[in-house]
Amino acid sequence: AQLAQRAYIKPILTQGNITALNEHRIINSAANGEGASGAPLFGSTGRVIGVNFAIFTENAASNFAVPISFAMKLLERAGWQQPKPQVAAAPNASAREANSNQRNSPN
Repeated sequence: AQLAQRAYIKPILTQGNITALNEHRIINSAANGEGASGAPLFGSTGRVIGVNFAIFTENAASNFAVPISFAMKLLERAGWQQPKPQVAAAPNASAREANSNQRNSPN
């Protein structure tokens, strides 16, 4: 995200169709260029369904992605752990009450 914000790279989005699918591979026609390995492959609802890993340069309609479920299994086998969601702590009640009492004080 920081690279895009600094205009070092320009994110692009292309459209295509899934032309073949199995447990370990999604073949799709979404145009990808060299260097797109690791980029997400989005489904029609906007969810990530795969991770791009190769293009077949002789046939632009053959781009390869690993299904996200398979990619997650590979990451877990390698020892990666999904981060736990962080919830920002709300200011505690006593701090709010102290501020409120200071504003309402007759002094």
